[in-house]
Amino acid sequence: MLKRGISEIVSGRVLKNPADIRQLGIVFSYHALLWAMYLVPACRTIPLLLLACFFSFLNVIVAHNHLHQGIFQSRRLNMGLRYFLSFGALYAISTNVPAHNLVHHHFDDDGDWDWADGRYVGFRWNLLNILHFPNRVGTVGLAGTERWMLGAGRSDIRKQHRNEKFFTLGFTSLLLILDFWPALFFVVIPQLWARAAFSD
Repeated sequence: MLKRGISEIVSGRVLKNPADIRQLGIVFSYHALLWAMYLVPACRTIPLLLLACFFSFLNVIVAHNHLHQGIFQSRRLNMGLRYFLSFGALYAISTNVPAHNLVHHHFDDDGDWDWADGRYVGFRWNLLNILHFPNRVGTVGLAGTERWMLGAGRSDIRKQHRNEKFFTLGFTSLLLILDFWPALFFVVIPQLWARAAFSD
């Protein structure tokens, strides 16, 4: 049964490109690391935390690719994967549809700054620019996203964005309530690492 399911995924009936099984493997590995560290005290080690942070970065690369071209043939599966990717980055990845896919790739000639333009930070010391950039661009991008979402005909993406937000923040909050310190150190830290990486 499992062999048949994997065969169908790889054969192209489920995935648009069979090579995308690697991207699903990254997402699965990242979530497996988070759950292992959260649930199994023996897995709460610095090497596994660092590995989770590395996989959190790979997870946002998958999110980036997935927003450009959904991995699955099924729209429902594509929308469902966004919840897992959002949880891994601690924010609704649908935010990046207007903030990255549209602004960065389509509206670059309208005279306005890209929402991820480097000119939003201007310290003389580049290390400060790198550290402050995700915070500054995050506020610009979120404000722009909220404005864009209010436009006509965007109810589907607005609903998806809202649901991703509630799922991500709600589920993370639940983990913090159930077991605060393991959730903070072994779930939230990798999530924040991913979030900072996605902002860059």
